[in-house]
Amino acid sequence: MKETEGTNSVRKEKRQKKIDSELKHSETSDKDEPKKHDEILKAQIGEGLEIYDRSNSSIFISSLTAGLEIGFSFLLLCTVFSFFNGKVSEETIFKLFTFVYPVGFVMVILGKSILFTEQTSLLALPGA
Repeated sequence: MKETEGTNSVRKEKRQKKIDSELKHSETSDKDEPKKHDEILKAQIGEGLEIYDRSNSSIFISSLTAGLEIGFSFLLLCTVFSFFNGKVSEETIFKLFTFVYPVGFVMVILGKSILFTEQTSLLALPGA
């Protein structure tokens, strides 16, 4: 059993070294050409490592900020409902909700806050 685990770890190390060498030797393409898969992977791993290396307090504050930004969507929904309730039909209000709800998510993306649903895959890449 231990021999199998040892063999698997050696295979994983060899595979990881091969991937690392491919990433180191990859070239950046021109701005006009689409990026190659290794360039995209290299950028994503770099971004994941930046997040992984952040301090715990920085991650906590960023997560708290993301929660507040998402909460802003709920505040906007309540504001739209209270402003338009009785003035327009409920069907129209619900249609307005579709424009207001994504505002919090847009704020999270533009603010580069750490939101669990957005950053999960990036944090898993460096360890893969």
